[in-house]
Amino acid sequence: MPFKALILLLTFSCGIAVHAQDDSSGDTPKGESPKGDSPKKDEGKKDEGKKDEKKGPSGEVKKLTGNDAGTRPIGPTTGPVVREYEFPPIVAVVGEESISRQMFQTEYQRRLVEYQSASQLRMVEVPTQRIVKETLEDLVHSRLLVQSAVRKAGGREPIELVPEEKVMEEIDRRVEDLKNRGYREFTSREDYFASQLKQFGKSRDKVIEDVRDRILINSYLWEEIFKSLDRFIPPSESRSYYRNHLGEFTQPLGYSFRRIQFQDAFNTNEKVRAIQETLRQNEPFVDVAKKHSEEFQSVNLRGRLWEKSFEEVQQMPFPFPQILSKMKEKEVSGPYRAQGQIFFVLLETVKKGEPATYEKAQPAIEAKLLGLRHEASTATLLRKLKRGTRIESYIEGISLSEDDEVAEPQGVESGSEGATGG
Repeated sequence: MPFKALILLLTFSCGIAVHAQDDSSGDTPKGESPKGDSPKKDEGKKDEGKKDEKKGPSGEVKKLTGNDAGTRPIGPTTGPVVREYEFPPIVAVVGEESISRQMFQTEYQRRLVEYQSASQLRMVEVPTQRIVKETLEDLVHSRLLVQSAVRKAGGREPIELVPEEKVMEEIDRRVEDLKNRGYREFTSREDYFASQLKQFGKSRDKVIEDVRDRILINSYLWEEIFKSLDRFIPPSESRSYYRNHLGEFTQPLGYSFRRIQFQDAFNTNEKVRAIQETLRQNEPFVDVAKKHSEEFQSVNLRGRLWEKSFEEVQQMPFPFPQILSKMKEKEVSGPYRAQGQIFFVLLETVKKGEPATYEKAQPAIEAKLLGLRHEASTATLLRKLKRGTRIESYIEGISLSEDDEVAEPQGVESGSEGATGG
């Protein structure tokens, strides 16, 4: 999983397992009682799976399956395999600071949840060793930047450099961002604190500390490198990017798809297994839907074709906007858990649109290319800081040598707060 831990000045990633929404969309055929969305009028328990133990130096096994998100793709009954790791009380030292097991596990667990929530992988082992390394690297990078910012400020601590009112302003901004993105359960900063505690076990003080560090890092990066960075993107460079990435600027006009939907209940795993087995035997999706779906009272309506515009799909609850955009025609995806239901989806066709013109795409391209410059500059700074700082890892098999390549940050924020992140 690539990680964009530190380029946060211009972008903000919520890093949350997607939350279910209660609303649904679609027209209901006359005389029918759908349990979710319905087709157009003119159209007829999680499984823990296998886990391998990895013995480490601490003598304590910590089970971290990463399957605790409220809304997520759920694995088949054979389960996504997640290694069990045990971590020492101190997982790393950065300069005069240590990174505790608790601090590390909070972020590691979040990333496991995020990986399994976003991943389409089924019946494969989650790359836990890679996630362990990336999590530790991001935490180390964060501490390096905070320490450097403190030195630059003459030794003043983060709590002096970033007053609490600024922290609260940032949390309020994040709550507003979540509301704008459709997470209606977030109405105040107290909801934000509660979500952090519930999903990641972060106390209010820990959330405030993490947000304060994030603000300090952003300010430091701006003063240290971004402010003086050349922001001009030559038209030749942006045009070249446009020609080579037309797919990024092409929005579908609409989708046609079918789905299987049933109540998440005590026999969910058994039903998921049965559906997966019949689909593996190439039984038509419609026939499987008629047998297993609970979406409509009429069996003949189950598995019927849906046709929705791109805009209509964006108004649908999870998981449809998220997964349809990533699927290929004739692909089956699932199972997914949302709104107390389990879903499988077959994407029949995508009505392709025309790419946006270069003139319309140019601002987004320039922002993207400028972001890449930020990433490269941050990676260079981190390499410099690593060379002058004592860094030691105490996790078995994970090296943080100063000779290791510093990846250009691209992906998930370290110590991330997310829609539940902090």
